[in-house]
Amino acid sequence: MKPLELPRATPDLNDQLSFLIDREMYVRYSRYRRLIYMIAAFLFLFIESQFLTDTQTVVFAKVTTKAILSTLVAFLLIMFFAFLVTKQKRKLWKIRTIRKLSQVNNAIKFYFDDKRLLFKTESHTSEIKWEYYKYWVENKDSLFIFPEKNLYEAIYYSKAELGIDNYDSLKQIAAKKLEVLPGVKYL
Repeated sequence: MKPLELPRATPDLNDQLSFLIDREMYVRYSRYRRLIYMIAAFLFLFIESQFLTDTQTVVFAKVTTKAILSTLVAFLLIMFFAFLVTKQKRKLWKIRTIRKLSQVNNAIKFYFDDKRLLFKTESHTSEIKWEYYKYWVENKDSLFIFPEKNLYEAIYYSKAELGIDNYDSLKQIAAKKLEVLPGVKYL
């Protein structure tokens, strides 16, 4: 296979970066889903305790439940605002990245086979073995290939960039060598 010349900015870049941002938000904030269940449980306990007669133990339980519930709700609000700030920062990053890449005219030469992926620009050549990557997933006619650690070191190409034959070939190699990214529904 001869190297493909790929532009830096493509029509699919917005969707590709949006997918990466959504993955980051999922990875970063999914562990806080249990917080909602905890709040619901303590809210249920608090409501139930309102119907009990006021003995010393029940009053202590009400106060404790109210304190824990207030703390959890405060933490949830902090996490919600952190989520909004992070989402907005990523949105601005995406806009700046698309604008910056749209201004750069030089293309990247890309080559792949069963052993490696090769990227070549005017000043750099990078050869990466398939073993560096661990996961792959397909989303909206784009193929994403992820390393194990850093989400933003992913490479992603669309059918429009590679052409259908090259895209299918890359997809077959990725499916053979890598695991499907867990927790992602095909979109």
